[in-house]
Amino acid sequence: MTTSVAPRQSDGQSTGANLKVLFCWIFSAGVILLGLAGAISPQSWLNDRVAGALYMAGGALLLPPVLRRLRVRYPLVRPSIVPLIFGALLIPISLAIAEPFKPSASEQAALREAAITDAKAHLAKGNATAARMALTKFSVSRDKDREIDALLTAIDASKAPANSPDQSKAAAALTKTPPPPVMQDPASAYAERIETYWLPEVGALPDAPPADDEAFGKLLTQIDGLVVNVEDGADLELSPKQKLLRSQLMQELGSKQASLLPAMRRRYSEALDEKLFRRDVRVTVSGTTLKLVGGMFVRNANVEDTQTVLAPVVNRLRFRRVEYRWNPQIGDSLYYDLQPPSDRAVARWDGTGFVTATD
Repeated sequence: MTTSVAPRQSDGQSTGANLKVLFCWIFSAGVILLGLAGAISPQSWLNDRVAGALYMAGGALLLPPVLRRLRVRYPLVRPSIVPLIFGALLIPISLAIAEPFKPSASEQAALREAAITDAKAHLAKGNATAARMALTKFSVSRDKDREIDALLTAIDASKAPANSPDQSKAAAALTKTPPPPVMQDPASAYAERIETYWLPEVGALPDAPPADDEAFGKLLTQIDGLVVNVEDGADLELSPKQKLLRSQLMQELGSKQASLLPAMRRRYSEALDEKLFRRDVRVTVSGTTLKLVGGMFVRNANVEDTQTVLAPVVNRLRFRRVEYRWNPQIGDSLYYDLQPPSDRAVARWDGTGFVTATD
């Protein structure tokens, strides 16, 4: 009687097979981690997230346990050809599927400009952390960007002690336009940004103030950022045509402010009235005068404390007067006379006063 014995692998063959499986595990894990990075990175575009999801799915399919199941039906599926499967199939498929989700050049440019505008506005207020977060959230350029690099330098320098050389560099980086590309002078680069980004951004500002408090604050910040952009051209030697373009930006921004700010003042008074209602304070607006009536204002300390809290917003909204009464039937009131520019003036509140852009 004969007994059949199944062939056994030699130690060398077993070691080689184990190394291939180990390589397959490492390769698959690398693909999954690569896909995960693309899917969750805050700097990823939509097409990066789609490709990242496909890479994660592909990496899971290339795991040895999955390949063993596939090999039952397809004998050619071996760990040694995993890179070939990945290179020949997964990469082209992921690129083809992700291509429709790729942002256009204008979308990339618009987000870049929004990042720079937000960062400048935060840096102007001395909030370096918020400025860096703005660049991290919106800046997705894979190439070296001089303007963003200059802003990052200014953000780092702004954390230095006051009056230090680094602090001076931060102020200079904030108020001056970063060096332009080699083939374009600063005035031409500035005029191009006006025409390509800032004029369309002004045109896209809403006609009515948003109801959401966060969106309301972002709109104020966006307007301040546009004012900063206008200021950037003050030290440049612009040609008559470029000056005309800057004047157009100022006129359109001023016109948009003139229509938006009165509505924003009314919206702010309504929101403040809702918030203070439970404290028995009623808030109304009459033109550029904000009126607060409540028993708590019988104490001067409460008037001063409330004005301190409201000052940053009422100044940015260009109220001319804030009145406090403890009784609506009594004519006397405590009030603060503010000195804002007109709604049409292109200016921003820097925390102590208004900085006005000149033509």
